[in-house]
Amino acid sequence: MPFIKAAPLVQTFNSCFALINLRVIFSISLLFIMVQPKLWGQHKNEIVATLDGPTNQIRIRQHFTYVNQSKQGLSTL
Repeated sequence: MPFIKAAPLVQTFNSCFALINLRVIFSISLLFIMVQPKLWGQHKNEIVATLDGPTNQIRIRQHFTYVNQSKQGLSTL
């Protein structure tokens, strides 16, 4: 089997790779990471704050939900 000269293949690869800028690669990878679907956690914390202007009061309501996915009981929360 004859040997294939690597120089033309390397030049083709380098020219194609040179077209892709590192900024483009970084942007695409960052976009891929940021667009991932929401992950499910063990707790959910909702906070609703209402400002009452005339009385200068802030009303805060917090709802904390913890989901225990194990069969063991909770020892500390």
